[in-house]
Amino acid sequence: MPLKSIPRERIPWYPSVDEAQCNGCQVCFRFCQHSVYTWNEKTNTAKVTYPFNCIVGCSGCLGLCTVGAISFPDVDAVNEVIQKLREESRVLPMADGHRPRPAGAPPMSEAEEILEHQRLRTERRALFASFGYDVDRERDYVVEKASPFGGNILEAGTGKGDFALALAKKGYRLVTFDISEDQRRAARLHLKFFGLDGRVDFRLENGEDLSFSDASFDTIFSVNALHHIRNPSRFIDELLRVLSPGGKLILSDFTEEGMAMMDDIHGRSGEKREASPVRLSDVGDHLEDKGYALANGQSRFQVVFIARKK
Repeated sequence: MPLKSIPRERIPWYPSVDEAQCNGCQVCFRFCQHSVYTWNEKTNTAKVTYPFNCIVGCSGCLGLCTVGAISFPDVDAVNEVIQKLREESRVLPMADGHRPRPAGAPPMSEAEEILEHQRLRTERRALFASFGYDVDRERDYVVEKASPFGGNILEAGTGKGDFALALAKKGYRLVTFDISEDQRRAARLHLKFFGLDGRVDFRLENGEDLSFSDASFDTIFSVNALHHIRNPSRFIDELLRVLSPGGKLILSDFTEEGMAMMDDIHGRSGEKREASPVRLSDVGDHLEDKGYALANGQSRFQVVFIARKK
């Protein structure tokens, strides 16, 4: 069966760029004739903006990068995925886009799981993009507002792994936790697709009762998690407990437009989004009452608060 019979977005072949290693030479950007890359003028680095423009099997840019900033998925793993896709393409898809596994078929291999997660992520990112929401751009905005930061890094609320991936791509190592085992596994598979799962320690934790010792982390992020928390004050107090003296706490959540977008997206799928009535501004008041100084920023979709002890 020819490769063209498989939708391109289901084949996990495209480059990744380690921004921490990129030296700004623009060789990959100029070399690629398929517009896989765009150039980030602010960071002077290449960005993989249109990954599925990449020709399957092409890795010419890899050999041109003299600093090792570009990587590709494992060839054997991708070939295994393609073979599975060829087999699956003989089975008609269901209305929701999932393909039923043939009767008696063995459980999904990890490679198949990674592929399925990437397919669903591609669909979801396209849906977000229809509202004008760029996942990578919004995550980069949070990182930009938080900079500089370092030391031991904790992410509170792994979710689907988008922010952990953003940090890992920039060369950071971190601990991230979520209360959901499904989310933790999905996020790990997401980072494994990019070969960056080794940079992240995925934990299962209750954010209102963390197992970490006091003052364990120098930088703590929580991105788009607060609106899911039942007891935000307890959650914030736990984060402050494990934050080191002089450390930085970065909280980000959706703007009102972002919240409306999420309501629309959940409504389309028939889901009911249970959100806390507490907003980031309420949390800001709580932090100031505890003696923390706040700096803030806002994009179209994200509000960011940065708290440090006065």
